[in-house]
Amino acid sequence: MITLKPILRTSTIYFIALVAIGLSGIFISRTLPSNMDSALFIAQKELQELRDYHKEFGLNNIIVITTTTPQRENLILKQIQLLSSNFVEETLVLTPFAENKNTSSVMISVTSTEYKDLLENFDLLSRLLDKGFKEWSIAGNLWTNYHLAKQNIDIQERIFPAIFILIGVLLVIFLRNIVLSLVIFLVSLSCTGYSFLLIKLIKNEVHLLTNIVPLMNFVIPTATTTTTTAQKLYQKQQQRQQQQRLS
Repeated sequence: MITLKPILRTSTIYFIALVAIGLSGIFISRTLPSNMDSALFIAQKELQELRDYHKEFGLNNIIVITTTTPQRENLILKQIQLLSSNFVEETLVLTPFAENKNTSSVMISVTSTEYKDLLENFDLLSRLLDKGFKEWSIAGNLWTNYHLAKQNIDIQERIFPAIFILIGVLLVIFLRNIVLSLVIFLVSLSCTGYSFLLIKLIKNEVHLLTNIVPLMNFVIPTATTTTTTAQKLYQKQQQRQQQQRLS
């Protein structure tokens, strides 16, 4: 006689193993290097031209700081000195044009374009400029990459957890079954982990575009499994009501 207990026990083991592997992918994703180069959004044909242009004029490691307060270049230079040692390679005070005579501008070149260094130093630079000036702006490819890196961190550390928590709560509300909601949630979350594992094996880096894939692999399985489960629960409820009427 065939019994279901061994089959159910084996299925449970497989389920736990697959979920555990998927969840490990989420932890591995925190070690993935970030590629926040703005060149990701440029067509391949124009990309080489842009790189040649930056290389010719030395623009790869240069930013320009501009404030709406005139003759305050010395203050900007003092603030730059507070950045990490050896981060700033060279500084140059720019003479404003006639139409921009009420501004102060300083150009700096940096020694490192690593995202960790950019985040650390540009975060500090932003706070210093906020304290010293009412209005300021920074131009340069590195500044664009810095903001892309910050957005990527916000997605991974704030938006992803917020979506996971929100969907988990909605599952419990709609299905009214904690165990069933937990199973669906873990399966969908493991799909996200598998996405990160594939990214680790294929690309070994994350950016704003690749971050869309794990999110879709969480939302789509959640939507499909929840819809199917809700239909099954509704059918069972209808059958019970019919049985009650017949009895």
